[in-house]
Amino acid sequence: MECPAPLSVPNSQPQFDVNSPPNAIGSVLQYACNNGSLPKGSVRCQVDGTWTQMSCIKYCLSPPVIPNSNQLFNASTTPRSEGTSLQYECHSGFVPQNNVTAITCENNSEWTNIVCKRPDCPSPPIIANSNELFNRSTVSTVYRATLQYGCNTGFVAENGVENITCDLGASWTTMPCKRPDCPSPPSFTNSNKLFNPSTVSTAYGETLQYECRHGFAATNGVTAITCGVDATWTSIDCKENCTSPPPTFTNSDPLFDPLTTSTVYGTILKYRCKPGFKPKNGISSITCQLGATWTNIACSLIRSCSEVKACNNGYGDDDYWIYPPAYENAKARIFCHGMLTGLPTEFVSLVRVNDGKTPSKSNENCRGEKLETDILYGETNFHKIRVNIQNMEVNRTDSTYTKTYSGTVRPYGEAYDKYASHTDGCKRFCGPVGYFHINMDGIGLIVDRSLTFPVYGTNSWGEMNRYANGTRIDLVCGGFPGGCRPKGPMMLRLEGLDTDSNSEPNSGNDTDANMEDGGRCSCKQPSARTCQACCRKSCQR
Repeated sequence: MECPAPLSVPNSQPQFDVNSPPNAIGSVLQYACNNGSLPKGSVRCQVDGTWTQMSCIKYCLSPPVIPNSNQLFNASTTPRSEGTSLQYECHSGFVPQNNVTAITCENNSEWTNIVCKRPDCPSPPIIANSNELFNRSTVSTVYRATLQYGCNTGFVAENGVENITCDLGASWTTMPCKRPDCPSPPSFTNSNKLFNPSTVSTAYGETLQYECRHGFAATNGVTAITCGVDATWTSIDCKENCTSPPPTFTNSDPLFDPLTTSTVYGTILKYRCKPGFKPKNGISSITCQLGATWTNIACSLIRSCSEVKACNNGYGDDDYWIYPPAYENAKARIFCHGMLTGLPTEFVSLVRVNDGKTPSKSNENCRGEKLETDILYGETNFHKIRVNIQNMEVNRTDSTYTKTYSGTVRPYGEAYDKYASHTDGCKRFCGPVGYFHINMDGIGLIVDRSLTFPVYGTNSWGEMNRYANGTRIDLVCGGFPGGCRPKGPMMLRLEGLDTDSNSEPNSGNDTDANMEDGGRCSCKQPSARTCQACCRKSCQR
């Protein structure tokens, strides 16, 4: 029995005459597998007249050694035929690219490949005080990728490195942008360093301590320096202490204990001016200064309410001892008004009320009174009088501290009425009735003794009684209408406080002299009773 013609074996070449192949029982046909294939089985004619089967199976070479990985198979016994897959694992610190951990034998007898690589880094960090010199949307973050940065103005890269690299552990290296370091710490006159210059840090923000040598003190108490933003150190200044004790100043009291107070450089000591004095230029303290000397203060006379306020903004309206410029080095008690405002004003407080009155009635010929509506009548009490502190002139029209009971405010030191007509300088027996009482008892001031109060107006007459001590002046004046008032400014002069409130008025001679021509009698109308009396008195002189 013979076998039929043999079938072709894929991926092989017959090694016999295909036109007359041996086909007797037991015949074996030889085939040669193509490159990359190995035979499996054989072609032999069996007793039953059939051929055994063989095939040329594709095989890969030995499995490759893949860097940074371990083989999870036995390379000497593992199959290598087409389609075979072999497992690997990446070393610690490595990851499989695209998560592929196996190779496969392909039909070209080649193994597929895997890659064990370092892991990628996350998105690049934002580094403070720097600019990124790359495009975030296209930048690579693989292991060993390098990205460039630039430090902002005023900052420098630590160690001069201005890039970062994707490093082991999928992390970026660092690149701090910092303030530049300072140079070596400086030396300062009259001071010692409290640090080791060879080991101390000179980085931005670093603070180093010094101490002033004995007999010296640091300006403003600063004994440390700091490395600043421009890579420069701040400074200290050790100044010599004052060796002399704190000085004394005229018209002032120290607000410290001279025996125990510090005299180191920069020490500030406070003084207080005595009552009636103020610190010149508002300076009331001294300082131990350069050259180990003390600065100075001066206490000058307080000459106005504004200067009182400058001494202490908390002072309120009250009486104060002030040295008016007109009195030079003598003081007067002055009432300061409006101390809580920006411009206080000066007044003199009157111990006794000063008052003046102009009646609203008239009796022209002393034959009967009638009401007058065309005159400025009124009764006013003065409790304080306004003064110009520079020359102590009275402001006679200020009514701040007056009380008017009826009519209009009367000017200070002026008597006036429209009551009786005093013709030819002869006084009517029924008048005058307008009066003003000046009373400066107990205040140490009087109206200038040379001031006169002449009469004015129509058919006027008046008299003035000045007390011998000068503290009181009584005015009785009037006309139709008329009165008497100061001739020129009313100045206040200093006078002792030991006045006698019961002093009597001066003689009539002083009275008439002060009234000047307005008080002179006339004998042209002897029929009038008052005129006759006046004329007799005048003629007797």
